[in-house]
Formats: sequence, structure tokens, C-alpha cells
Amino acid sequence: MEGGRKNPFNNNYPGDGWYNAFLKRHPQITERTAEPITATSACVSEEDIRGYFEKISKTLTEEGHKDILKDPSRVFNGDETCFLFCPKNSKVLARKGSTNV
Repeated sequence: MEGGRKNPFNNNYPGDGWYNAFLKRHPQITERTAEPITATSACVSEEDIRGYFEKISKTLTEEGHKDILKDPSRVFNGDETCFLFCPKNSKVLARKGSTNV
């Protein structure tokens, strides 16, 4: 009991009723699905990306498939095609109308 106030939650976690009431009291907050990102993706550098493509190029050359790199139909944007490196999306609370969650 910190500060003389009793914690009303079971096991220190609010229940569904409290959560729903909280959202009702704060209409500017909404539940959203977080964008998946791993810690590794969050801190990738230009050097990391260049190293990755050097390894891919070397491997494709060794396997006799370097022409793959010259075919523009094989270029994909991971964000736009929804490659999920961290498929477990979690729900988060965010200000209504926010674009990056």
C-alpha cells in the first residue's frame, strides 16, 4: 500500500470493467494494433543493409542466379507487402487520429 491508498486491482492488474470504463472516461484514447518491429529492425544501420546485400549478391553469384538481382519484378518493399518479422502484434492505447503506433 503505497502512499496510504489501497490498490483496488486483483493481483495489481485492472479488470475488463475498469479498462472499458477508462476508455469511456478518455474518449481521445483508442485501442490500436501496434506496428510490428523488432529491436533489431529498429536500430539497423546503412552498413548493416549494405553488408546484407553484399552477402546476397555473393550467394546468388555462387549459385549461378545473379540475374535475379537485375529483374525489377523481384524488388519488394517489406512494409508495403507486409512481411512480418515480428508477427505478434499487440494492442496499444494511442491518441485518436495518430498515424504511427
